[in-house]
Amino acid sequence: MHMAATMDCPSLTLFSHDSDPRRCAPLSLTPGYSRSLVTRDLATLSAERVCRYLQDWTFPLLNLEPQQKSVQNILMIG
Repeated sequence: MHMAATMDCPSLTLFSHDSDPRRCAPLSLTPGYSRSLVTRDLATLSAERVCRYLQDWTFPLLNLEPQQKSVQNILMIG
């Protein structure tokens, strides 16, 4: 995931509460291209929820201006 983010490929990383994405999430060169989804237990995270998150993210990502400033996006659920 770190290599994909470094190459500026849009990436979504899944984290459980066992790790801290603020410390170890992959970072992209372009703000907003790397996102993290955090849940208490990855076993309870449904594929449907991940797919909905990706669908909601896709349209704004395509329209993101390279100069646009953004903080890393971390969604915490559960």
